[in-house]
This record gives sequence, C-alpha cells and structure tokens, in this order.
Amino acid sequence: MNRYAELYDELSAKPYERMGRFLARNVRFSGKRILCLASGTGFYPEFYLNHGARHVTGVDISPDFLRLARERLKDHSRRRDVVLVRADMAKFWTEKRYDLVFINGNSFCYLLTQAEQLACLKRIKKHLRPDGRAFIALVPFSNQMNADFKHRGVFPRKGGDKLAQEAFVVVDYDRHRLDFHFSWKTRGKRTGSIVRTRIMTVPEFSLLVQLAGLRVGRAWGNYRRPYSRIYELKK
Repeated sequence: MNRYAELYDELSAKPYERMGRFLARNVRFSGKRILCLASGTGFYPEFYLNHGARHVTGVDISPDFLRLARERLKDHSRRRDVVLVRADMAKFWTEKRYDLVFINGNSFCYLLTQAEQLACLKRIKKHLRPDGRAFIALVPFSNQMNADFKHRGVFPRKGGDKLAQEAFVVVDYDRHRLDFHFSWKTRGKRTGSIVRTRIMTVPEFSLLVQLAGLRVGRAWGNYRRPYSRIYELKK
C-alpha cells in the first residue's frame, strides 16, 4: 500500500474531528442520502452513518484510500448502507440523486484544471435532488501563500514513538498550482511524497459555481483558519 495513504489517515485524525464537529453543528444528516466525493480513508462515510444518514456513496480515485476505507467500515453495523466506488469525481455518474453532497479537506483543488473543476460542479448539480445541498471545503489562494514556504512538525504515534514531518510548498504561478513536497521520518526510516493542488481564488470559485448552474447559499470563512472556506451550494 502507498505509504502516503497510511500517513495521511494518521495525520488527518484531528482535522477530521474538527471538521466533523463543524458539520454536526450545521448540517442535519438523519434520513439523508449522501454522496461523498473524494471520500478518502473512510472517516466521513463512517461519520455520516453515525449521524443518521440513510445511505452513503463514497467516491475516490485512490485504490489505497479505498482499501483503508473498506477496512475501517468492514465491522460497522450499517456497512450495507455504504457503497464505495473507485472513480474520478469529475467524471463520476450514477442514476441516483442525493440530498447532500460533500467534498471535504480541500480535495476539490486536487482537480488540477479549471475544466475538471467545472465538470465536477456540473456533476454535483446533476446528482443533487431539487432541494439538495452540496458542501465544498477549500483553501483559496491568499496573501499567506504568496511565496514558497515550509512546514515542520512532530506528531505522537500509537505505541509511544513519534513521526517527524517536513513539507516544502512550492508556489508555481505558471502552472497555477501548489506542489507539496512531504518528507516523514519515524523509527529511523524516511519516506516522502509529492502532492499537487490547484491554485484557486474566491472569485474564480464563485464564477465556476455560477457557470455550473449552482448558487452559494451560506459560506463559512473560519472554522479553524482564516483562509479556509466552506461553501454551501444549492440549485
């Protein structure tokens, strides 16, 4: 299995929990049919079930993330109410319609072209019921990302050892993207990965929403950091 998938799941535990608390305060899940795009390692499908969702469809392009998600959910009492599908969220299609659609964790910006992002928003519109809502979390480009920057951190792990992480972020204006160069070290072993996301501004996202035939209902600008945004979209 890709080492990045395992470490991503481990290091995302606290952000998952923070986002979960935010969603629990602002969204009603009981009895809803939910489409979770970029469903990752299974935290969010499990969260939706635990908060009363009727059914959850999870879509992710990574076989490693889907494998972790299936492992997480295999003993859940409502496992039959979850379907996990390997697909591109800009191309995914089903005849089903959903009450709620989610893209969490800045995953929308993993679509590296404007055309892919617009296609994804159009798919969301087609999959939403008339009174349905979509929630998209993203980190738009801001003056806090106007140059290359570094992150360092040390995280405790189960068993008492620690995981050291370094991330060097390259702001690539020409190709309109951010390149995250991750390096991890634990128990003397080092591994790394490169992750790319697309640079987006708030006005550009708003324009894409409009072009897709959707509209912004509510928007939250600071559930943890001032440059994180969560948008509620409607038809």
